[in-house]
Amino acid sequence: MALATGAFMAFFSILANVGIGAVVWYGASQVMNGHMNPGDLATYVLLTIQIGFSFGAFVNLYSTVMKALGASERVFQLIDRESAIPSEGGATCGA
Repeated sequence: MALATGAFMAFFSILANVGIGAVVWYGASQVMNGHMNPGDLATYVLLTIQIGFSFGAFVNLYSTVMKALGASERVFQLIDRESAIPSEGGATCGA
């Protein structure tokens, strides 16, 4: 499970970094050719970073859901188990 979560997180991290790099590379070429001004490039870079953080939040949410599923499975195991202490009978006091 930890390996799958790590691979999932690594994939989205690489995807976000590649996206930022692609926007910076393409935007820089557009600025150099005069088709875009530097302020527009900064806007696109900031938006790409915001999308990257959103992917990071999604990965964190996925990780939290997987932890909750594991914890709920353990709770149900504890609820369903039979007690070692009998609930009826046993020694009585007095008489």
